[in-house]
Amino acid sequence: MTEVATLESDAFVFFGATGDLAFRQIFPALQALIRRGHFEMPIIGVAKSAFTDGAPSGVRILPGGGHLDLTGTTNLLRCGKNACSAADMVARTDDRPWGANNPVWQPYAYGPLDTLATSAFDVPIYVIVWVGDDPAENDGDPVHDGAPPSDCDLQADPVCADGNAGNGVIVLVATAFGADGTQRTVTATVARERNADGKPVDDHPTADVVSWREGR
Repeated sequence: MTEVATLESDAFVFFGATGDLAFRQIFPALQALIRRGHFEMPIIGVAKSAFTDGAPSGVRILPGGGHLDLTGTTNLLRCGKNACSAADMVARTDDRPWGANNPVWQPYAYGPLDTLATSAFDVPIYVIVWVGDDPAENDGDPVHDGAPPSDCDLQADPVCADGNAGNGVIVLVATAFGADGTQRTVTATVARERNADGKPVDDHPTADVVSWREGR
C-alpha cells in the first residue's frame, strides 16, 4: 500500500475576496469549518480595491498642499504614537480600555473623496476609512471578527463559540481632511443581520449601522 503524506500549509489564500462568490459560499464555508474546529490556519483573502490610492503606507499630499503620513496616522489611532509596539497595542488607556481586545485599526479606504465615491461636495477632500474589530468582543483576537471567547474549549463545549457577543460586529472610523487644514471624524458601529436566536445570518451578507458619533 502506498502511503499518502499529510500536507500542511502555513495559510489558506484565496483570490476575489470582495466578490459575490466569496460572500455567498467561501466565507460561510470557512466560518462553518472554524466553528467546528476543523480549520486552524490563517486565512488570507486577496482582492483588488477601488477604494485606495496606493499602498496603505507612505506620505500623501493633502488638499491645500499639506502632507499626511498614512502609517503614522494609523499608528496614532492604534496607540496614540507614531510607532506602536506590541505592548502599546494591548495597553489599557482611557481611549483604549479593552486591553487584548483593543482594535487594531486597518486602513480600508483612502484617497481623494471624488475618486472613492460620488460626492455632492465640490471641494477637495482627502478621506481615510479604517476598520477594526468590535472591542466588546471577548476573544482576545482583535484582528479577526467573531472568534470563540478566549476561555472557550471547542472540544469540551462546541457551542461556547456562540458566546462572543461581538461576533458579526465591526467598527469603522472615517476622517476627512479639508483644504484649509480642518478635519472631521465619524465613528460607526456596523453589525451583520441576525436571526431570531441573535446569531449573525451567514447566507445574507447584509449589515446595518447600529450607532455612530462625530468628532473633530
